[in-house]
Amino acid sequence: MPTGTVNLSTGTVIGTVKLNQTFEFILPSPATQAITITGYDQNGNTCAWFSPDPATISVGSTSVTVTAVLDSDSWYTYKLSGMVGATNVHIHVG
Repeated sequence: MPTGTVNLSTGTVIGTVKLNQTFEFILPSPATQAITITGYDQNGNTCAWFSPDPATISVGSTSVTVTAVLDSDSWYTYKLSGMVGATNVHIHVG
């Protein structure tokens, strides 16, 4: 069972993203094209803080489940391909 969710449209994190636990990237409605999610660190560098990275939400789906594989005293973010979503999202892995 995922420990948290990240809404790609709003950038809202619900629950807790925990190290070595699964969490979900979610959409409010089914994807009309494939959406790719790539991890980044707070400095804007690509950073595989979740696995698999990149993660893909398939056409017709509303989510993808990934595992947090890095923790930090700071935060992580992501970039999307295939949709315009929330920006400046800060996710803490505990």
